[in-house]
Amino acid sequence: MKNRVWKVILLVLCVSIPSVAFAETVILKSGQKVDGKIIEKTDKYITIDFEGVVLTYFLDEIASIDESKKPDLVISEDNPNKQEVQIEESDIPTVTLKEGSAGIQQINAVYYNLTRYGLQQFKCEITGSSFDSLKLMLKEEYPSAGSENKILDDLRFYLTYDNVDDEGKENFYIVASTQTGDAKIDDAINEAITYTRNILKGFFPVWTQYLVAANPIEPDFNYIIEKVPSGYSLLYEKIGTERSTKIQLDSKLRIIERVDNSSEGSSKISPHFINSKHGFLLQSFEGDSDNGSMKKSATMSYEEIDGLQMLKQLTIKTIFSGKEGNLEINFSDYKIKKMP
Repeated sequence: MKNRVWKVILLVLCVSIPSVAFAETVILKSGQKVDGKIIEKTDKYITIDFEGVVLTYFLDEIASIDESKKPDLVISEDNPNKQEVQIEESDIPTVTLKEGSAGIQQINAVYYNLTRYGLQQFKCEITGSSFDSLKLMLKEEYPSAGSENKILDDLRFYLTYDNVDDEGKENFYIVASTQTGDAKIDDAINEAITYTRNILKGFFPVWTQYLVAANPIEPDFNYIIEKVPSGYSLLYEKIGTERSTKIQLDSKLRIIERVDNSSEGSSKISPHFINSKHGFLLQSFEGDSDNGSMKKSATMSYEEIDGLQMLKQLTIKTIFSGKEGNLEINFSDYKIKKMP
């Protein structure tokens, strides 16, 4: 046990620099007081270790911080342009969940969140199976648009993602780097973009919920929290409607399954997470919607860009009305806009 702990400490020392964390009291503008240790402080937010749970508060939520207590030396990481450092399962504490909104706050605090680190928008180049197949097909049908004129060789595709709050608004779009001027070729390019966008429509809402939304679990829902053998069960039922949400968590507050029901149908998602140093980071998921008529799964990897964990590779598989769709996408050449 001691050897394993020392290995972890040595690994952290190799990739980290020391910083001071304080045992103090954070007083929020709401009047609430939170006692713990500040483990990260930026010009926008602080993160605090509160009884083994990491909580994040933006500075405009905080009235004052009492740092009069003696500081303790801890290790914080500065690891730009690398993959997120993972921690061992045994180093993740089992959490006793509080009741009501305090419990929901505990849950939301343990997930890696891009909004917390300032993401507003990103643009990147995307390559993948659908675009590769498109180029091969067009080169066969239109040889003059191939290597000779370099129209298709130089063709690129770009994705823009906006961190928006408008419910129901599509927050991403895909464009080609150029239009060829040939109606048939341009129609084929637009069809490939539409196909890719339609498959990503099933991916980005899930990815957004766990990585971008301020809270993976809606804090304004009055969840009933119950302790179960596997961890915890959360149930929300909207009075007077058929709408309900049931969420299963393990003892470390990882979401195992989420089921949403409404008068329009039901959907189920089973997410899986990387044990990231900065919170649970979505790695894959599988699920179904429209009462099981559509099934989908996704697996993703990340790389650190400008201090953020950004998508590097994505594989999506869908089955809808018996038809399969598969998509592989690589993300590169990021341009990131952060919140002011």
